[in-house]
Amino acid sequence: MIRPIRVHERAARRVARALHGPAAAALIAFSAAVLAACQRGDDAAEVEAAERPVAVVDDDTITVGQTASYMRATRADRTHEGARRAVEDLIAVELVKVAARGEPLTPEQEALRETWREQLMIYQYRDSVLYKSIAVPDSAVEAYYREKVGDEVKARHVLVAVEPTATPQEKAAARARAEEALARARAGEDFEELAREYSSGTTAASGGELDWFGRGDMVPAFERAVFALDPGDISDVVETRFGYHVIRLEGKRKKSLEELRPSIEEALRAPKEREAVRAFEDSLMTGSGLEFLESNVDSLVAVFAADSVGRVPERLASLPVATWRVPGPDSGGKAGAAPRPDSLTIGTVVERFRGLPAENQAAVKALDRGRMVQALAPLVRNEMIVGRAEALGMELDEARQRQLDDRLESVRVTEMLRRRVRENVTVSDSALRAAWTADSTRFAGSSFEEATPALRQSVVQERLNRANSWEGQREMVLEIAETVRDDVDVERYEDGYEGVLELLGPPPDTSSVAGGGAAGAGAGQSPAGDAGAGLGEAPAGAAGAGTGQAPAAGDAAGPGPEGSGTP
Repeated sequence: MIRPIRVHERAARRVARALHGPAAAALIAFSAAVLAACQRGDDAAEVEAAERPVAVVDDDTITVGQTASYMRATRADRTHEGARRAVEDLIAVELVKVAARGEPLTPEQEALRETWREQLMIYQYRDSVLYKSIAVPDSAVEAYYREKVGDEVKARHVLVAVEPTATPQEKAAARARAEEALARARAGEDFEELAREYSSGTTAASGGELDWFGRGDMVPAFERAVFALDPGDISDVVETRFGYHVIRLEGKRKKSLEELRPSIEEALRAPKEREAVRAFEDSLMTGSGLEFLESNVDSLVAVFAADSVGRVPERLASLPVATWRVPGPDSGGKAGAAPRPDSLTIGTVVERFRGLPAENQAAVKALDRGRMVQALAPLVRNEMIVGRAEALGMELDEARQRQLDDRLESVRVTEMLRRRVRENVTVSDSALRAAWTADSTRFAGSSFEEATPALRQSVVQERLNRANSWEGQREMVLEIAETVRDDVDVERYEDGYEGVLELLGPPPDTSSVAGGGAAGAGAGQSPAGDAGAGLGEAPAGAAGAGTGQAPAAGDAAGPGPEGSGTP
């Protein structure tokens, strides 16, 4: 009988780190181009081409655009075979998601679901109640456009980069090289080719091309030079902290009011929305009769201090740590209507605690009574807002319900992959003996029992390295996909592969692009992690951030902070 040998302590720590690293989020890294990086083009024909299907898995469609994005992110070969392989990878991703849907939720995942549902409900209440009466008059939009929206320009540049530590001699040599490029450009040579030849920046491969930008998007010296040009003009040598530039203006435009109206309205509405949220929360906390019950808060602190969250007695779980009043269900949820009592119990707090990341749990366990009350306040506020929403009979709309379902699917997938990694790093006697035999020279003079600790660490590390590699993650996804492939309808549309290659265009010349990594290094996106830490529509923030008000939209139609751009 082969007895499984568990990983020793030091290797176990490596396993724990790996299970929260790339291997744990293999699906998300593997399909990030589909889940996050697929962008629509501006041209209607391009959008239509990108949305053509290349495969359908169950009821989920994989499009030309998603496949192209995946191939860009993974630096796949831009051939028919490369497109076919990419489609098969993305089919595997969808099959893993199907497999994950059959996974039961753990208590921790149940806690996450309730937290995310609550947060989404808060956003829905915010949008449908608090923001409902906020309007931006046309006159305000038009005034903003007149006063704050300026020209945009499109340019190409040669950049002879200079390191911050460059010597005077190195700076002089770089400037001379830029002057040489300028002379050739003004003599009529192809500017794009000169940019490829002379530039050392990341735009070299594209012939120095920059996207459209406005005032405030680039560093000041670069901005002054480019906005002083007329289309077709070439600047003198311009010095910035990045080095020496030669700039040619390609075009100048000002977007129309109708193009910018949505973003201007958003920018003007944002401060009004923040004020509405602030006033609502103030009235909520001061007019609800909120009271924290100190003795029960002490009991909650004791539960965390004793690390007994998994076995809270029913008597304790039902104790309220805070009480307040909310409008009754027959009142339409309006303030001042007949109130009903509500509370936050120890059991509810413990359930939410189980859904927190490990580092957050450690911080909660260290709280005393005063700091626990401070930590509970946002949770109480959220409970109050959800109570208002429920008093209105509100349920998640279709889009937010889908968002919640997608988050839960991601959690199930991540747990499935973690389990697969754990299985892979559980080392049996036979695997250790095979490794001992294969590496007999290294362990010459040692018995199997003497070599076991070093062998175990070596085998575990090798498997972890494989699990953290791109191909290892891909293999893991493909293996899981095979378990459900026969039970799921998959249709492929190979005539769409040529559309993928057309959308991609020719492969880029990366010979002079700075910062290139290994081909196939992954989709280049961070794992989603706790995908529901925020509320989807806003950047993720701390749980319980009130009604989830987003940061100010900023001057979406106008310039950003001065000097924020990098030519």
